[in-house]
Amino acid sequence: MIIKVNIEKIEEIQDLVNEGKYEDIHNFIKIAIRNQLEEEQNSDTLKLEIKDISKSETLNWGERILELESLTSEIEVKHENLILSFYNRLFPIKLIVYYLAKQLINSNKSQIPLEELHEGCFEFAHKLAIKLRKYEKDNVLGRNKKISTGLPSVIDGLDKMRGKARKEKLDKWESGKNRFMKQQIGNYNSGTHYFEGACFTFGLLNISYDTSSSSCLVSLSQLGKDFAILSNPIIGENDFKKGNFSFKEIKFIYDEILPQFSLENKIIQKIIQMLKNSELSYSNDIDPILEEFRSEILEYYQASKMDKEKQDKRMTNTRVAIMGRLHELQIVYWNIDRLGKSTYTLNKKTVYGLDNNFSEYQKISDMDFSGKDLSDMDFSGKDLSGADFSNCVTSHTNFAKASLIDANFSNSQLQVTNFTNANLTNANFTNAHIAHSVFFNANCTDANLCVKRIGNVDFRQVNLKDAKLSKEFNEPEKYLIELK
Repeated sequence: MIIKVNIEKIEEIQDLVNEGKYEDIHNFIKIAIRNQLEEEQNSDTLKLEIKDISKSETLNWGERILELESLTSEIEVKHENLILSFYNRLFPIKLIVYYLAKQLINSNKSQIPLEELHEGCFEFAHKLAIKLRKYEKDNVLGRNKKISTGLPSVIDGLDKMRGKARKEKLDKWESGKNRFMKQQIGNYNSGTHYFEGACFTFGLLNISYDTSSSSCLVSLSQLGKDFAILSNPIIGENDFKKGNFSFKEIKFIYDEILPQFSLENKIIQKIIQMLKNSELSYSNDIDPILEEFRSEILEYYQASKMDKEKQDKRMTNTRVAIMGRLHELQIVYWNIDRLGKSTYTLNKKTVYGLDNNFSEYQKISDMDFSGKDLSDMDFSGKDLSGADFSNCVTSHTNFAKASLIDANFSNSQLQVTNFTNANLTNANFTNAHIAHSVFFNANCTDANLCVKRIGNVDFRQVNLKDAKLSKEFNEPEKYLIELK
């Protein structure tokens, strides 16, 4: 359903967009509606309530996070060159920093006790795991499609158990709980004098020590705050179909977290490079890639003196964890055939957005996006001159400040797409459908805008010199936000 509304303060909203606080006007409206719905909903929701804070009542969620004091960590991060295979998925770290951010806002504090984070975050993660696993069961999702991997195990069926079986079930669940709290959130290791755990190792948490209570206090690092404010389809939108992460989160992890681990990053780049040529199987292709780094991997795990069987198990666990994380980040597609054999193919849609240098793709004619679903992609600032976007779908796709000279968008579905400050000289939009999109300050000189359908599009300050226009441009008050 489309509802047309006259927005009185469009100038103020555009100012916020120009300041980078929102992707575009439609993003602002979407967030405003969602925030109001959250106010009206009762407590039966995955989201955590943000209580009012007197000093920052007018700030939105992201601003409140960024206003939190970043305390200096008293415990040094032990720099690693490989991500432990225990951390076979990265979604739990998002869940933890999100939960911690909410708790800090609610309590109006800069840090909370580690024990409080352990218990509260586990409860939050367990409730989410129950919902995700129900969704997976209802939709008969295979192991390569599951989004709950890495979350705490769900305890169920206890009412039908007695005696030893019940005790074993409870013991296993308790063991999983402790493992989640220590491995994902973190725990101080008195033997190594390091604080260990995924969130701390990734540089997302800072730790201090409270001598009065002999306990650790946990706060968000600047990197943790930057990660916490990024919207997540599962936690923020309750949408289980989009995967574990939004593209902005994927790019954040790819740019800010993975490069911290030099060996991990070398292996990943090698795998991506190989996948550009063909699909890979785990036994014939992925394992040989890891064998090139065998000595470094075994040295990291201090497994050089182990027998070959244990060493091979370390190598297998490393491969499973790396490919699991790449699949979770939507960098690779994980396919399982009828015989249970796994193969991997490159998700070019994600890799296009992650790679800041498009020259390589231009050489191999990979600038052909024709027919692809490019929803939620971020192409901002990229040189996409001459790219073929015909028959594609864009929804919440960002082309702000991109060079789209001679780009072809014919017959495409462009919904809630951001072309702010883009260069669309001689771009072709023949028979495209454009709705709820922003062309603010774009250069559309000589562009073919003979679209099939247009509605609620922001054409303010657009350069339309010598552009070919469809009949809808004759009635701007009906189809366009503004046309000057």
